[in-house]
Amino acid sequence: MKRLDTGSTTATVLPWILAFAGILFAASAWLGWSPRFESTLGNAASASQDVATLRVALASANAANESMRQELDRLRALARPPASDGRARKAGDDSTHAGPDETQQEIGKRLKDALERTAQGDPAARAEAAKEIWKLLRTGAGAGAVLRDAYLATTDARARTLLLASMTLSDSPETKDFVIDQVHGEKDPQLRRVLMGQAAKYATADMAAALAPTFVQSIDSAEDPQTRIAAIRGLRYAPGSDAPAALMRAATDPSEDVRIAALDVLASRPRGQETMLELIRNDPSPRVREFAECRAVIAKEIP
Repeated sequence: MKRLDTGSTTATVLPWILAFAGILFAASAWLGWSPRFESTLGNAASASQDVATLRVALASANAANESMRQELDRLRALARPPASDGRARKAGDDSTHAGPDETQQEIGKRLKDALERTAQGDPAARAEAAKEIWKLLRTGAGAGAVLRDAYLATTDARARTLLLASMTLSDSPETKDFVIDQVHGEKDPQLRRVLMGQAAKYATADMAAALAPTFVQSIDSAEDPQTRIAAIRGLRYAPGSDAPAALMRAATDPSEDVRIAALDVLASRPRGQETMLELIRNDPSPRVREFAECRAVIAKEIP
């Protein structure tokens, strides 16, 4: 029986062993690296999906918000019968309904009394006023007129703020006209801020022109940043050259929040994106610049 040539066998087998070991090493290295690579791809895909989802959500929210406003205005307009004498309606005109009934008038008297005692410092009267307002809101049509009369009968800013919020909840036909009438001349800072915020919600495309001068004036003169922010938002649909000029001034406001609001509205207006990008180049705040850059991306994707 022949003896095996050990040297020849080793020389033949060794290359296969080394090759097999190399394959195992490469496979091991690939398996160890692949999950991290897939994780990186997964993170990138997730981030991309998040951005896409955000854009869709913003588009849906903006469209739904504007559609709801326009539909609400349309339904309110249909609910108002045309004036028989052809004259324009005045703010607070109650000819669109029969007016407050006896129950509402009695609640209104108690409400005025509670508000008067509240202004004099009676702590229990405030709770009474809130109860009367709640009762009044549950009575339906006519409540808005009673709340308006109570608003005009008191000079206390806190009471007026509460009554104004209640009027918007009552959704009476004259509330919009009343708010617009009051915002033009109100001097109390707290109440003006509330009126400005509510008026900005009414400043849809068909109402923006009438409110624009008040918003522009408030941007330039209001000391309270929140009042300036509300005025800025009211200029989203304002026509003419005064609104863009006021927004550009607001984009250099000392308050970061005011500048962010101005940039946001500018980006939503025609040809406003280029103006916004020019304004942020010299903005000292990283927060403002970051917001504007994100807003520019969204505006580009959602015209």
